[in-house]
Order: sequence, then structure tokens, then C-alpha cells
Amino acid sequence: MLPFLINRPGLQIGSGHALTYLAVLACALLAPLWAARREGLDPRRVRASLLILAVVALAGGRLHFVANHPAFYVDGWARALLPTGGGFHIGGGIVAMALLAPWVTRRLGVPLGKFGDALVLPVGLAIMVARLGCFLHGCCVGDVCQGPWCIAYPAGSGVFGVQLDQHLIPPNAAWSLPVLPLHLYFLAAGLAVVCLGYWLEPRKRYDGQVALFGLLLFSTSTAALELLRAADGSSPLWGPLPQLVWTGIGMSVASFSGLVVAEVVYARRAAASVSGPAVAAGG
Repeated sequence: MLPFLINRPGLQIGSGHALTYLAVLACALLAPLWAARREGLDPRRVRASLLILAVVALAGGRLHFVANHPAFYVDGWARALLPTGGGFHIGGGIVAMALLAPWVTRRLGVPLGKFGDALVLPVGLAIMVARLGCFLHGCCVGDVCQGPWCIAYPAGSGVFGVQLDQHLIPPNAAWSLPVLPLHLYFLAAGLAVVCLGYWLEPRKRYDGQVALFGLLLFSTSTAALELLRAADGSSPLWGPLPQLVWTGIGMSVASFSGLVVAEVVYARRAAASVSGPAVAAGG
């Protein structure tokens, strides 16, 4: 565990922030090459689209964090604009990208379906890198547990501070109580998205199919895993469930609905293309 990459007087860089920005940068660099190789897209146009969407994703992820942590900004909302002025919720970043991608790709002349398909694997890798940052920093953990797979974090880590505030550990403790490694479960979900993108893209039946399946996998895994998150105030309750669970459910419903519509449209077009020549031959 490495809560801070640099921890000196006047210069403190957390591993969570550093790897989140590294994840976005890596995605922006890898995706144009992948899109050119697998979808035949112009890497320059893809790169321009991604640079815009990278900013959108970071803004959406920070906005989602701000909505869940208003008390974190009691000294001024302007802190949310700083690179280290709070955390990021990946769900908010994905939602922001999905909403703005149609407009951005249309303006830059990039086919949306091909663009989305090519983005699945790089985004999955970015999720894995970002979740590695969560693991190092000690945030986004599950409940206290005693299994051999559970992890204790040293003083200075995110989970240590939360448990100290909740009086679960004494002030002189050197380590936190062991917690469920939820961040590694999220990392595994990112790996599943990568594998899906790699396997399905050469087998897809229509443009956009990989993106819709990838978004559905990410959304459903997020909704399920968020139920295991520790009650540390990172996700306020909305009725019976935490807000982050509702976000995952909403994304799951939206992506499943989009996938059903896309599959129906494809089936109708395929049927029409088959019946068309048959009618012409019969006439």
C-alpha cells in the first residue's frame, strides 16, 4: 500500500489522484491506435475526440463526487476545480462521456458506433489503472471483514482515516481493521470489460454492439459491487439503497434498453435484406 507517491512538506501527491490522471492519459493515447487498427478510424480525429471526452470524464467524475460529498467543500466550492480537490466517481465520468460522445463525434466526423466499440478495451484498462490507485490509497473499500483475503491499511491511508473518525480504531493504532478489497473487485470488473472488448469486437454484428455490451457489463457490475462498499459516507442513502447503487442501476437500465433497441433494429434490417432479394427473384 502506498497512500502517497510523494509526501513531503509542501508537496503531497496521492496515489489515487496520480493513477486516475494516468488512467485517463493512457486511454487517450492508446484508444486512437486501437481505433485505427480495429475499426479503421482516423487516429487524429479519434485523438481530438478523446481529449475532449477525457476532460468531460474527469469533470463528470468530480461532479459526481461533489454531489455525494458536499461537506467536503464547506470551505469553498472552488476547491472542486483543483486537480487534487477531491475524489472521482468513475460512474459519473462514464455517464458524462456517454452523454457527450454523440455530440463530440458528430462535430469531429467520427462514426459513433465504431468509436464506442474501439473505446471499450482502452476504457477497461483505464478502469483497472484507476482502481489500482484506489488499492494503493486505501479508498473505495468494503466492510470490515476477517477473511484471509481482507486487507489492513497503514496510518495515513483513506480507510484508516475513516475508521479513526468512526472510532473503530484507537488514535495510536498503526493499522486499520481488515476490510474487503472492493477496489480489487472493481479492478477485476475492468479486466472483464477488457476481455469482452477484445473478444467481441472482431465478432460484432453491427457498429455499437461492443460499446453497449461493455457499458452493460460495467453498469451491472458497478450496481452489484457498490452493495459491498463500506458505510463511510461516500454514498448517501437514497431510500433503501446508497446513491452509487442507484447510479449503477440507472446505467444498467439505460444500457440494457439501448442494447435491446439496437438488437431489434439489426434483426429487422437483416430480415429486410434477406426478404428483399427473395421478393425480387419471385417477381
